[in-house]
Amino acid sequence: MRELQDGEIFPSPEILNLQTAERMAAELHKVIRRLRQLTDGDTKAVWLRSGDLSRLAAVTTRSARKALKKGEWRSASLAVREISGRGGRAGKQYLVRLDSLPIELQEHWKALRTPFEAATDAS
Repeated sequence: MRELQDGEIFPSPEILNLQTAERMAAELHKVIRRLRQLTDGDTKAVWLRSGDLSRLAAVTTRSARKALKKGEWRSASLAVREISGRGGRAGKQYLVRLDSLPIELQEHWKALRTPFEAATDAS
């Protein structure tokens, strides 16, 4: 059995057994399904979770979640979407579209981005 060579991303079929390949395919399918949920087909839109909003606005996660459930942030209307996930409350998770947040939060989010993330957004 040979080892991965430099530049190889995925192991070759000689390295993998069928069971491992099936597990990897199932995990990849989960990631793709999750990305589709988060982008909703709009690859340019950025959707943030309540935890992201809480860090940006320096509030508790509970406060951020309540604002998203209400669809309003300090009297500003937000574009909010509910998706199913894991956890309590039947797995409901709320996402807010970045461009619906107040401009100061949008700028704060952009300032927190790494150079790599910012470069991939430009392409």
